[in-house]
Amino acid sequence: MILSRTSVLIVDDSAFFRQVLEDLISSDPNITIAGHARDGIEAIEKISQLRPDVVTLDFEMPRLDGLGCLTKIMDQFPTPVIMISSWATEGAEMTMRALELGAVDFIAKPSGAIEDKVLSAKELIFKIKVAARVNMSRMARSHTARKTIPGFTADGCDVIIIGTSTGGPKALQVILEALPYPVPVPIVIAQHMPPGFTAALAGRLNITTPHSVKELANGEVLKEGWVYICPSGLQTVLDKSGRDLIARTADMPKQIYKPNIDILNASAAQVLGKRVAAVILTGMGSDGANGMLEIKKAGGITLAESEQSCVVYGMPKAAIDLGAVQMQAPLEEMADTLVAALRKK
Repeated sequence: MILSRTSVLIVDDSAFFRQVLEDLISSDPNITIAGHARDGIEAIEKISQLRPDVVTLDFEMPRLDGLGCLTKIMDQFPTPVIMISSWATEGAEMTMRALELGAVDFIAKPSGAIEDKVLSAKELIFKIKVAARVNMSRMARSHTARKTIPGFTADGCDVIIIGTSTGGPKALQVILEALPYPVPVPIVIAQHMPPGFTAALAGRLNITTPHSVKELANGEVLKEGWVYICPSGLQTVLDKSGRDLIARTADMPKQIYKPNIDILNASAAQVLGKRVAAVILTGMGSDGANGMLEIKKAGGITLAESEQSCVVYGMPKAAIDLGAVQMQAPLEEMADTLVAALRKK
């Protein structure tokens, strides 16, 4: 059987970067270039004509910029979109906005260094293949969580851990909008992202949800009512100092994912035992499953997003298949299910 190749439309106003991206993408024989577009208006025309499997989309373009184009794509031709972002703070903030609007993922623009291009090619090809598998009906759906839950106590729990990857920023917003403020325990979130972008995610969630959200700092004492985003490029573990729960960050070069959800979950199980609630959301791969199993064995709460709402049903499925999950819920019911479990504990 001959497998069809994934087709990609490259949208960038720079002829140089269009060629750079084409060279990177074409290094994989299972991906083909459907075409190119120089701005957002031309991109909409090409998507209508070519119906590519995936679109790579630049932010800064004449006539119609990346965010405007993305909005039209989601409205007219829902297609998996990977944003091509700059490393700058402003670029990171725009990237968070693009993920809210429906972009599947993003990649930083490759520099001219050969080593950087090799790494960028591997990352971009992987993300294109993941994007091609995304269920766009779930990605484009406007999730409406139930009305905000009344305040609650969580006497049997010291921390809530949420792990996610592809589709995570949108899912996190839905859950945090539904959870009452303040939550009586700290929430620690591990979201797979390149270095430099988790601070922007924290800033965006701090604005768009009722919670106080910040990027974790090494040695920070975790406080109830706060939501902490694990910094990308580092690993985060939980520790105790007297009665204080502390987050420690460090580089662990051998690990693929930084932050690694398994490492975070395992440290929580070791330090807090049954006084942990762990949630795994949409994402590719199996990160989080093993650590979640340790939490379950220690007597903690484990909850996974069900297949019906997952943008990518990878990490939740891995945790479920491993026997690490006690409860499943679609995204719209996740906050209710979590609070109900905490009230019973």
